[in-house]
Amino acid sequence: SFYAESGGQIYDTGVMENDGFSADVTEVTKNHNVFIHKVKVTKGTVKKGDTVICKPDVPLRNMTAANHTATHLLHQALKDVLGDHVKQAGSAVTSDGLRFDFNHFQAMTGEEIAEVEAIVNDKISRFIDVTTKVMAIDDAMKEGATALFDEKYGDMVRIVSIGDYSKEFCGGTHLQNAGQVGAVKIISETGIAAGVRRIEAITGIGLYDYIAEDDALISEVSEKLKTPAANIVNRVSALTEEVKALKKELEEHPEYRRYE
Repeated sequence: SFYAESGGQIYDTGVMENDGFSADVTEVTKNHNVFIHKVKVTKGTVKKGDTVICKPDVPLRNMTAANHTATHLLHQALKDVLGDHVKQAGSAVTSDGLRFDFNHFQAMTGEEIAEVEAIVNDKISRFIDVTTKVMAIDDAMKEGATALFDEKYGDMVRIVSIGDYSKEFCGGTHLQNAGQVGAVKIISETGIAAGVRRIEAITGIGLYDYIAEDDALISEVSEKLKTPAANIVNRVSALTEEVKALKKELEEHPEYRRYE
């Protein structure tokens, strides 16, 4: 029931319980297809042969799935804007956001970032179905599914498709519909190595938190400047000019020159 950390996606957390036992699941890993659950017992005891009900943290799983589906949209949008040379060089998907590393020879321009973001949000607004299918790896390659060059695959693979727009080899959790992502906001684009760029982005409730933090900052600045939020830029410009004028007046004062 719990997703084990794999392919850049964080593990699920949640609870295992029965009538006399409860434990928080704090980490899940996988070793040779065996799922290993690290738990903290909060009630009772458990023994071999007991049956427990597994309850993953639904909000966290959904937010992680939203970020994973958004990662697939982002990957294809980068190809659309920058070219087919774009290849995934790493990723990290959590409930808080996504990180996507890709091969590209220079920093993206502001216009390119805005275009990628617009494409992704356009696909989200179209509420495209997200589907999964297990198939033979040769058939998946013939269908044009994107595979990671450094991943090892078996004879059968799982393909995640977002309509006709994106098709990738993937074992992670996803939404049922692209519209469930809500929206995507790219918050940074940086270089991490020669020929490798990194995008960090947020979706859904993470975007709400991001906006709330910005609103709080704007309100604080507005209060300190004693001006409405809509007038902050004009107020800062006026203060900058005022400081320049005062500095010039000070520099021209005889006493200033005497102590210079």
